[in-house]
Amino acid sequence: RALRTNSSQTIACSPRLMLRSQLPPLLSAIERTARDAGFTLILTAAEETIEGQQKTMRFLASRGIDGLIFAGAIKHDPALMQGLKGLNIPVMFLDRDPVEGIDAAIVAHAHATEAAVEHLHSLGHQKIALLTIPSQVLPGRDRIAGFKKAMRARKLKVRPEWLSENCVDDRTTFQHASYLLSMEDRP
Repeated sequence: RALRTNSSQTIACSPRLMLRSQLPPLLSAIERTARDAGFTLILTAAEETIEGQQKTMRFLASRGIDGLIFAGAIKHDPALMQGLKGLNIPVMFLDRDPVEGIDAAIVAHAHATEAAVEHLHSLGHQKIALLTIPSQVLPGRDRIAGFKKAMRARKLKVRPEWLSENCVDDRTTFQHASYLLSMEDRP
C-alpha cells in the first residue's frame, strides 16, 4: 500500500528527555490521535546535541515518514532548522519556540504557573518557590515569567534562591527541593 500510495501513513515524534514523568500521557494522546487518523507513530528520542538531532532527522527521513512532531533543540540552530524544512514533510514543534514556516503546539505554561501561585496564595501561603527547567527553553522561560508576574501581582517577594531553573529530571528536582526544605528560612 505504501508503494502504491507513495505514503507510509507514519508520523514520528522525537521528544527530548523521554524519561520526563509528564511525557507518557502526552505521547499516549499523540499516538491515539494518530491511530484514529489512520497513522502509525514512531517514537525516537531527540539527542541532546544538534549533531545528534540532525542524525535522527536523517534516519527518520530514510524511513519515509509522512510527518514529524519535534521537541528537540533548545536553540534554533540554523542548520537544524534548514534540515527540518528540507524533510519536505509537515513538521510541528512540540512546546518549543515557533519558527516561521513550522507549526507549533505550545502549552500555556505561564498561565498554569500563575494559577498555581494564585492557588497557593489563596490557601494563605506567602513564601513560594519555583523549581523548573532552564529558561533557555520555552516552557522554563514561560513558567518563570508566569511565576514572577503572579508573585508581583500579590505583592509577594521573589527570592532568587527559591527560584531554580536547573530541575531537568527527578533526581535534580529532588535535590533542589530537599535543599530548599532544609533552609532555616524556607518556602
